[in-house]
Amino acid sequence: MKSLLAVVFYLIFTFCLRAESSTIQLAIGDKAPDFTVINSVGKPITLSTFRGKLIFLNFWTSACIPCRVDHPALYQIYNSYKNFDFDVISVSLDTKKDQWLQAVRADQLTWPNNGIDLQGWKSKLVNLYNLKETPTSFLISEEGVILQINQDEIALEQTVHYLIFDQPRFYPVV
Repeated sequence: MKSLLAVVFYLIFTFCLRAESSTIQLAIGDKAPDFTVINSVGKPITLSTFRGKLIFLNFWTSACIPCRVDHPALYQIYNSYKNFDFDVISVSLDTKKDQWLQAVRADQLTWPNNGIDLQGWKSKLVNLYNLKETPTSFLISEEGVILQINQDEIALEQTVHYLIFDQPRFYPVV
């Protein structure tokens, strides 16, 4: 009887641990989890400090060819809308700072918010954003709400244009 009781408690305990460690499933309409990474000179980049701006959050790695192919189009979108409270935060999941910086230079990523935490796929961001692959991206509203997940560049540009210029606003953005 004691051994049966021990097995039952073990199973319940194991189930509870798995439930606690399960990854978050983010969806459109959810609040984007806050995080902080460092930029190339060691200064922090914190998502919550960008409230009031439309944010494109892009997760990538220097070894990811599709990520790097997307950078020129993303650079063009950034330059088109940066003066209209639109910003890009690129977060690398690289573990070697020199490889990341070499890719930033090679791809001419001149927007100021390129970050890394050097933890790679062991980063807390992998769990926070339920990352399975790169590139993975999120369009985040001025209020910090996820508007789109993994849009291609054409749809991203159209969505950003609509949100900045065409969306009716009945209240001030805070």
